[in-house]
Order: sequence, then structure tokens, then C-alpha cells
Amino acid sequence: MPFYATREGKRSLYAAYMLRIYVTLTNMGFAVSLPVICRQFNALEWYAVILVIGSTASTVISAFTGKAVAIFGRKNAALFFTAGTAVLSVFCALSRSLPMFIAGYFFMYLFSGAAGTMPVNILVDSTDPGERPKFMSFYSIMNNMGNLIGPVLGGLVTDLLGFHFTPFYPLPLAAAALYLVITCYREPDVQRESIRTLDYGGSALLIGGIGSLLVFLNLGGDSYPWTSPVIIGLAMMFIMCLILFILQERHSRNPVVPLRMFRIPSFTMANILIPLILPQMQLSNQFTLLLVQAGMGRSAASSGTYAIPKTAGIILMSFLFGRWISYHHRYQKRFILMSGAIIGTMELCMGLSAGLAFFPVLMYLFEFVLGIGESMYYMTLYPLYQRNLRPDEMPTGISIQFLLALLSISLTSTVYGIILSASGNDIMKAYPVMCFTTLIPTGIYMLVAFFGLRSPARDQDDLKIWRPHGYDAVSR
Repeated sequence: MPFYATREGKRSLYAAYMLRIYVTLTNMGFAVSLPVICRQFNALEWYAVILVIGSTASTVISAFTGKAVAIFGRKNAALFFTAGTAVLSVFCALSRSLPMFIAGYFFMYLFSGAAGTMPVNILVDSTDPGERPKFMSFYSIMNNMGNLIGPVLGGLVTDLLGFHFTPFYPLPLAAAALYLVITCYREPDVQRESIRTLDYGGSALLIGGIGSLLVFLNLGGDSYPWTSPVIIGLAMMFIMCLILFILQERHSRNPVVPLRMFRIPSFTMANILIPLILPQMQLSNQFTLLLVQAGMGRSAASSGTYAIPKTAGIILMSFLFGRWISYHHRYQKRFILMSGAIIGTMELCMGLSAGLAFFPVLMYLFEFVLGIGESMYYMTLYPLYQRNLRPDEMPTGISIQFLLALLSISLTSTVYGIILSASGNDIMKAYPVMCFTTLIPTGIYMLVAFFGLRSPARDQDDLKIWRPHGYDAVSR
């Protein structure tokens, strides 16, 4: 009997789903209250900057989550990161000044970025590869239930009680999930690494590279001209860190990002496609809330209702096709292409109709269709990068996927912030430009998926790239 069919296996899956909902509830609760927080601190111009701070923290920590899991174990990592998210979210909400809030927000997203990878680890450990698309579709349902409940409840709490109470209502869910992790979750029997094996050089280069890139994008053209020595220096620092990081990872015995994993075609293709499609979700999840509140003049609770149709679309598609796609892998490429086509079409429609009198009503329809496109992403691209990884490679693979995904979100938030600033912080003017800008990665996504996706039978073929120093091909 497979583990997921046992009592402990089912409860482990429940724990994974509950953890996913908790992290999403916390993040979306703060997302819907962030415009209110900025207005109360009289600092609306900090909105995009705070988003970048949070996404940067999540991006940096995601690179080290796989190593932390290898050192301390999956169960201990899940407990530590989830508990840290809970404590820091309360600190963030109780902050009485903008600097305290920003500091709490940064550290909260450090922990929540790591905690967000743990449900996938638990789900992968508790299921068989052939059945995984079905369980990943359930995972997407739970994630988007959080995307639905988070804005609605977070908006109600913010409107009725104030943003200081936002993180408290999800805490019982986190406690129940951690109890199930402690009592039921059975982590794989793999050898833990010594803490002495941490790649300090690669870690420093990765943090320096990501940090310099995001600071470069946030300061360029605003605080400093693009041709100023500061901006040029940051760009050169990013390029230097990137080159040295690749060289370091190729020669390191215990790299933060093992480049040899990119020789697996399914893993490589998934990690190219996922960052290309995530900017659209960032636009829908974050800046649409700002549009509804600051542009349309709706309340925080009212803005949360725009998550309902998208969640309904995701749930509908997941129930209809989640199990089916598990047994029909030959349709995977079609679903991946359809997701890009649907999302790209909705971006175009939202950009063209923004500002029209009936746009608030159309948004409900657009969000529903976007949910259909996003469900295809969860059912196809998520299982794709996991398909040919060994159990001991899985935490690192998940960590790499989250790193690239969150980095794309950080870059997208920065670009949207630049567009918003250039529009004089007028979201009604900036939103159509954001929609049209997002068509660029969507088009690249479609081209890469059409020409680059391979059949499942060929996913095992070695791409013969990223040959690390001393790598033995037989070890794969």
C-alpha cells in the first residue's frame, strides 16, 4: 500500500495543504492590508518598495532552504520556518512605526519564503510520481483557497479591527498543521549533511548578486540616473557575482545550486517556463488589489472578492482534469501551451479595458478565466520539474525552483514599481502598461514551450551542459 493511502500518509498530506493555506493566508492578508498600512503611515510611495523588500527576502532564503533541509531534516525545517513565520507576522502587525513594520515585514518573508517550500517537500515525500499531478492539483486548490480566503478575511479584519489583527486568525491552522507534521509525517531516510559542508563562498556571491540586482533596479532612474557611477557599479557587481557564482558552483563539492541538475531536460525546461509565467500571477495577486482599492475606491474587503472567480476557475479545472492529467502525460505540452495562451489573452483584455465604466464587472470574468490558465500551470509545470529527481535531490530541486520563481516575482515587482512611479503613483494609468509589459514574458513562454518541451520518454536524456569539476556522469 502506498504511503499516501495510509492513515499517516493522508494526515501528512492534510498537513501539507494546511501549511500551504496558512502561508498563503498570512501573505495575502498582509497584501490586502498593505495599501491601508501605507496610507496610515502616510507613505503610499513605499508600497512597491515594501513589496520588493518582501519578495527579495523570500528569494534569497529560498536558495538556502534545500541546504537547511539537508542539514536539519525536513520535519525540523518545517517546524522552525513555520513557527518563525507566525512569530514575525505578529511582530510585524503590532509595529507602531513604518521602520519597525518594514523590518518585521522583511524577516517575516525570510521565514515565510522558506516555509512556503515545505508543503511541496511533504507532498512529494508522501506521494508516488505517477499520482503526483493529481495531488498537485489538490495543492493548487488549497493554495488558491488561501488566495480566496486571505484577501476576504484579511480585508474584513483590516476594515473592522485594523491591520494589527491581520495575522492572528490563521494561527490555529498553523498549530494544527504542525501537530500533524510532528505526529504523522514520515520523512525519507536520507543521510543528513554536516553543517560544515555549507558553501559559504557561493552563499555570499548569491546574496551579493541578488541584492545588487534588485537595488540596481530600484535606484536606477529614480534616486540615481542610469548613467551614474552608483548604478553602473551595482550592475558590474551583479555581473561579477553571477560569473563568480557559476564558477564557484561548478567546483564546489556541496554547491548551494547544483548546476548538474540542469542537465535533466524536464528540470531545466520547468525552471525556464515557471519564472516566465509567474509575473502574470504577481500582477493579478498584488497590483490588482491596489487597483481596486486605490484606483476604484473600493474597501479592502471589497477588493478581496476579486479573488473569488479566479479561485473558482482553479478549483473547477483541478477537479475536472487533475486526476485525468496524471494518466495522460502526452497532453502535458498542450496544457502548458494553453495556460500561456489563456493568461496572455486575459492580460491583453485587462490592459485594453482598464478604465472603462464596466471594467469592475469585467474583472470578475477575467479573473475566472485566469484561474483556468493558472490551474494548468499547477497541474503540469509543478510536476514537470520533479519528474526525474532522486529523493535526496528533491529538497534542493524544490529550493532551486522557488529561488528562480521568487526571483522572477521580485524582478516583476520592481518593474511594476518603476511603472507605477513613472505614472505618478496613479495606478489607473500604470495598470494597462503593466498588463502590456507582461505580454513579453508570456510570448517568450509560448515560444520556449512550443519548441523546447520534450516527450516524457526523452526527459532522461543528458543535456551535456553544466559539467561541474570532477562530475561523474554515472552518479546520475
